[in-house]
Formats: sequence, C-alpha cells, structure tokens
Amino acid sequence: MKGFLHPRTPTGRASVTAGPPWHYAGDLITIEYRTDPGKVAALLPDPLTPAADDPGAVALIWADWQACSDGGEELLDPVRSQYKECFVVVRCQFAGRTYSRCVFIWVDKDFSIARGVHQGYPKKFGSIHQTRPHPFGPPRGSRPAPGSAPPSPPATADSPRPSSS
Repeated sequence: MKGFLHPRTPTGRASVTAGPPWHYAGDLITIEYRTDPGKVAALLPDPLTPAADDPGAVALIWADWQACSDGGEELLDPVRSQYKECFVVVRCQFAGRTYSRCVFIWVDKDFSIARGVHQGYPKKFGSIHQTRPHPFGPPRGSRPAPGSAPPSPPATADSPRPSSS
C-alpha cells in the first residue's frame, strides 16, 4: 500500500496529502498583544513557562495559504493546495531559550489537519475569513451618507447603463 498518510491504496493517490517536504506561500495578518502572564502559563504544559522577557506576549494570526510538496501536483487543483487557518501563539521558555508555542489553531481543509497533526500542531476544523481593503481605494465621488446606498460606478463600454431619458 502506498501513500504518505491514510487512506493508503495500491497507487497512493487517495492519501489525504503528499509526503514532505512541504512548501508554503501566503498572506498573513498578525495581531500581537499582551495579556495576563498567568493566563499564558495556564496554556503551557510542563516544563514550559512563559518567556521571562515578555511573559504575556500573544500573537493571533490569520493566514491564507498555498502549499505543495516537491512534486507540486497539488497546485493543479486549488482544493488540494489552498487553505485558510487562524492560530494563536504564545511566547514561552524551555531550558533557558525562548520559543513560540501554538496553543490553538483552526483550519478549513482536511489535508491541513492531517499535515498539522503529523507535525504536532493542535489543529481543529474551523471557518476562517480574512478581509482586506480593495487595492484601488474607494470609488470616485463623495462618501455616501450613513444608511444610504453607495454611489454607482461610472458606466464603461463593457457595462453600459440604461439612459434615464
């Protein structure tokens, strides 16, 4: 039977993900904040402790990923290569060195959960959305009054508007 992870089959094509190494590219939004160090400590297993230099540091990260193995065949079908996740990391210390530990992580695709479990991440299914401003800015003209409809964009040759006459 072939395949990196289950289900394994004679050809290996049914495996939920190809084997490593995996290569990642994506857009991320990160919010860093400080919280009560005791709350961070409650999320860490022994022998980890909150980082001495910034014991309440937390980062919340939204990621829109594309990933593939060395062969890259996953890129031929976006369902097999693109996914979103949101995760929480805290600063911690082990044997005198500072690390980041992922304490929560939600993903929206099964292959990401499979890889994450293999890598030791606490992944769970979730619905992740990441918004961003449109790169071309607001439409021309004044901003609409609160509660009113935004102005319509000007007509173009490809999208003619009916005449008001």
